Amino acid sequence: MQAGDVDLLVIGAGMAGLTAGARAVRKGLSVTIVEVGADVGGSARFAGYVWTAPDHDVMDRHNPRGDVALKRALVDRFDDGIAWIRSLGVEAKDAQPILSFGRGHQFDTTTMSTPAVG
Repeated sequence: MQAGDVDLLVIGAGMAGLTAGARAVRKGLSVTIVEVGADVGGSARFAGYVWTAPDHDVMDRHNPRGDVALKRALVDRFDDGIAWIRSLGVEAKDAQPILSFGRGHQFDTTTMSTPAVG
């Protein structure tokens, strides 16, 4: 591959960058991900869960100044996100309560952050 022969350049190999890269590869794009750190996965590697509020009212109560569109997307599309993680072959356990107000799924974030996923 020559410099410039890439469809998508992702800056940062945290969970968001890796997810963007994996989605793009699944759509047939060539992707390069660059990371300044010595490891990939960002702080999400240590979380072990993906979670959200169970509904819009709870989300608004706990995140009153958050971006409305992003909050709605997180609540409304959470189950789609879990299905996508599972479609990568990453085991996501059944939903369980998180903190005093959320719901989430435990999964191996290290597996999710390996370059082979996607």
